[in-house]
Amino acid sequence: MILERSLAFAASPNYVDAHAGYFTPASLRLIITELHFLGLLDVAVMAVSAAHGCEFLIELQKVGCCSLTLEAFAAEKHAILRHPIEEDAARVACARSMPASEEPISLPTTNGAS
Repeated sequence: MILERSLAFAASPNYVDAHAGYFTPASLRLIITELHFLGLLDVAVMAVSAAHGCEFLIELQKVGCCSLTLEAFAAEKHAILRHPIEEDAARVACARSMPASEEPISLPTTNGAS
């Protein structure tokens, strides 16, 4: 079903904006920081909010070339890498506090069966 829909969109003359991504505050901060250090982005992360449900805010600022040394970049990257563990721990704690569902969750498969 997904493949057929994708092929139909691809054959259509109309533009269809379709994308999907999943980022946590730390994962997006890490990606932007790495791309900036590599010279592929001229923005830097100024602030990141905590996630509220599945949404968070990130403040970027255009700053030009990265001036971090390799050592400073490695230290920043190490600090950022600790955050996904903390974010996961918070999600687990939240999930444990929720009542268990009576119904099993059925996930769709690629062949359309559930």
